[in-house]
Amino acid sequence: MLAPPSRTGDRSGVGAPEARHGLTRGPSVEFVRLIIVALFAAGGYTVAMQVSEPSTQRTLLGVVLGSGVGFVLCESFGRQTATAVSSPDREFRRVPQAEVVAGAAGVIVGLAIATLAAIPIVRPPSALAAWPVATFVCAVRVVARNVIRNATGRMLFASLQAGS
Repeated sequence: MLAPPSRTGDRSGVGAPEARHGLTRGPSVEFVRLIIVALFAAGGYTVAMQVSEPSTQRTLLGVVLGSGVGFVLCESFGRQTATAVSSPDREFRRVPQAEVVAGAAGVIVGLAIATLAAIPIVRPPSALAAWPVATFVCAVRVVARNVIRNATGRMLFASLQAGS
């Protein structure tokens, strides 16, 4: 039964099931549905070919039944995909742009440092240089880990003291 429209003309709760759940059927949902229907059609074809002697009618029946089952079953999976795709988008809208840019820059700098640190380990200039380089990288890693732990601990204790 349809709910009567409100006085302001808002009909957000009336209509298709997607509108009631707050999800619109977008290209991602339809693409997932297409993939699932194609996979179930291929499964129906495989079953039809292996059950008995291959014939055109049985093969067609297997493909049609597989497609139909895939179409029916993929509705909830398509909605879950739409929810999974829209959730990160909503979260990114809440985060300030400066934080996103700073995070991306941090990832790029971190990957560059990791790459530069790994080059001597992966391709040492000579066998004699491999051990000192590996020792240096391990020492830097230990020092960096201790610095990060101390800084994290200080921030944690500072936040606990500020809260009390």
